[in-house]
Amino acid sequence: MIDAMPTVSFKDESRYDLIDDCNEFRWLIECAQKRIRRFLKLSKNEKASIPPSAIEQTQEIGICLLKNLDRRSSDLEALQKRLARKTVADSELRNASATLIDWRSWLRSIYGIAGSLCVSLDWQSPSFDFSVWSQAGLQRGKIEATLSDYKRDHHFDAQDYEKKFFREYVDAPFKVFGSAYACASGMAAFTTAVQSLVGEGKVTGSVLAGASVYFENKELLAKWFGDRLIETDEFDTEGIRAICEKQQPSLIVLDTIGNTASVASSDLEKLIASIGSVIRSETYLILDNTSASICFQPLARMRTMPRKVHLIVIESLNKFHQFGFDRATGGIAWGVGAGISRFFSYRMHLGTNIPDFSVHSLPLPNRALLEKRLLRHGRNAFILASQLEDHVRSGESRFVEQIVYPGLSTYPGYAWMRRRTFHGAFLALRFKEKFRTGKIYRDFVSRVIRRARREKIPLIGGTSFGLSPTRVYLTALHASATEPFVRISAGTETRSEIQCIADCIKKEL
Repeated sequence: MIDAMPTVSFKDESRYDLIDDCNEFRWLIECAQKRIRRFLKLSKNEKASIPPSAIEQTQEIGICLLKNLDRRSSDLEALQKRLARKTVADSELRNASATLIDWRSWLRSIYGIAGSLCVSLDWQSPSFDFSVWSQAGLQRGKIEATLSDYKRDHHFDAQDYEKKFFREYVDAPFKVFGSAYACASGMAAFTTAVQSLVGEGKVTGSVLAGASVYFENKELLAKWFGDRLIETDEFDTEGIRAICEKQQPSLIVLDTIGNTASVASSDLEKLIASIGSVIRSETYLILDNTSASICFQPLARMRTMPRKVHLIVIESLNKFHQFGFDRATGGIAWGVGAGISRFFSYRMHLGTNIPDFSVHSLPLPNRALLEKRLLRHGRNAFILASQLEDHVRSGESRFVEQIVYPGLSTYPGYAWMRRRTFHGAFLALRFKEKFRTGKIYRDFVSRVIRRARREKIPLIGGTSFGLSPTRVYLTALHASATEPFVRISAGTETRSEIQCIADCIKKEL
């Protein structure tokens, strides 16, 4: 709980933030309840095909979980009523925030238990037939020999999530020709996408990759394609067009918002149209949309893709889609038409399918709530970026010379990024040249965390983004494909809380 309060009061905005947090929390409870009730119903129907002790034990666990969730739902309703009053004291807001943090931690644990419960009676090699006891769990009657009898290849748990994801989160014409495929991680989605194209003989020419492509992806591309790999500046639309006209690449790899020191982002609408005008043969574009998520809809924004450019969109499910829980690894790839057509087969042969447990540990897709959460991340990232940038430009920072964030007017791609509703959830600190060392970066992160501890401000030293508390991290320290940098990943704190974090970090700049 944050004891200190900023000089300026943001009470009303913080109260509305907490009301939104309650609505999100209620949905997360309902997701868990829905899955557990489904498990109880289906498992009860399997008493004749599964040994009774297994049914009885898991039924007891499910009923106990539902009772706990029901009690917490009642507690939440009481908290929402208190927050709905016209006058709420600062201390009540702080207490409400601390309570929600505690409850979210509890519910995150419940998601792990519930995810395991949902698949507890299932088998990774389910039976398609049996004489006495089935080994198909809750999927008895669905399993077909040689087709759906090995979960490593594919399973019904993932298919259900994939359909909901595509329906809820993807804007595209002719969606009937599109598909989404869940994988073990975002990296698994990327490697499967590339290898599906290589395996089908689609990558015969050069490969073009943005300089700010995620460093692990870039390292793989360098090993796979060697001298055929061309690196390009994402900000230089005309330069990319010229390279495409001359080199005619078979594969292009870009990140919507780069997770690097430059946080680079291309003018994708203009770029793809420009590429389409010079490409003479089939080209495949893999777009990593993890950093922008559903707030950037490539097919909706492009309206029509150039005929010879085939799009595959990949995204990590570890970030925004878990609503801060960071409970299980996962990734997803989707597309419409030729680009995604062979993904399913290669996911099966590469063994990159998402585990059944992971699927049931993910919140169900909910576009309205996810968009609201993304905008909170974006608001908080902009508050941190703009206030730290003002601090740097005033000359008060000893170590840092620039704050890099796509929502700032100083950002090189601001001309096109200003048109977007979401500019990302993280910012990079560009240190002065004489301070660009791993030791100084580590010391800075440690100092910020120590100060936050003294001021009793929740702040995390850790990797990733899209989580509820703000995180500070030295990124890519051991990478060979990119320079290390200090990243601040904004959380979903209330307006008052994010102001306290901004004030805290400024003292260590």
